[in-house]
Amino acid sequence: MYDADYKYAIFQRDNFKCQFEGCTVCGCDNLELAHRISKGKIGQKYVKRYLLEKYTIDLSMREVFIFFINHKFNMVASCKKHNDYFNVLYNPEEANKIIDEIIKSNKRLRGE
Repeated sequence: MYDADYKYAIFQRDNFKCQFEGCTVCGCDNLELAHRISKGKIGQKYVKRYLLEKYTIDLSMREVFIFFINHKFNMVASCKKHNDYFNVLYNPEEANKIIDEIIKSNKRLRGE
């Protein structure tokens, strides 16, 4: 999935604090990574469909998982209590924004 260095880098980016507004939980031992676009099949299918419709990019589900679901732009530091609050699939505009941002950051996906 992701190694300790990757996880640590996201915690560091997020100042070792849960990113839910008002939450005071902090420290590596109390945090986990939350996927903004969920890592389940629904999230993966959403990304796959959006890529095909907007960019005509047809990735396998494995590639979607590797390049999008586990991308640092799709991850935030969260305490266990607030992890589910970060799921943005109920808000397609927010989910699309994350996908677009990942595309912009990846030359291979942009076809360069």
